[in-house]
Amino acid sequence: MTHTKSTGDFGERVAKKYLTGKGLFVLSEKYHTRHGEIDLIAWDRDHSEVVFVEVKTRSGTNFGWPEESVDSRKKQRLQKSAYVFLQEKYEQLAPKHRFDIVSILIDAVSRKAQVYHFKNIEI
Repeated sequence: MTHTKSTGDFGERVAKKYLTGKGLFVLSEKYHTRHGEIDLIAWDRDHSEVVFVEVKTRSGTNFGWPEESVDSRKKQRLQKSAYVFLQEKYEQLAPKHRFDIVSILIDAVSRKAQVYHFKNIEI
């Protein structure tokens, strides 16, 4: 499977199912700002915080693991977009928040996905 929009969309569906299975409630998908897009925004009830999730999907590791493609520029855009969301939805009373990466590796033969969840990444 080549990395196409359909691969990314598949990965986002897998990530959403994974996160909801872990008890998170998805607040928004593909949230757009002038700084970029946040793939998923969820509420973690256990920790009472908003979770901004970057989903990366690949069908192999020839070019590295999916999570390795989240560079400092992407993290900066993610952070700026998150602050837009917090200002828009919560104004002055912004809740705790964190940034996560959900890395999806698709097996080209079985078409099964391996999910790796990196919580509270450094931005």
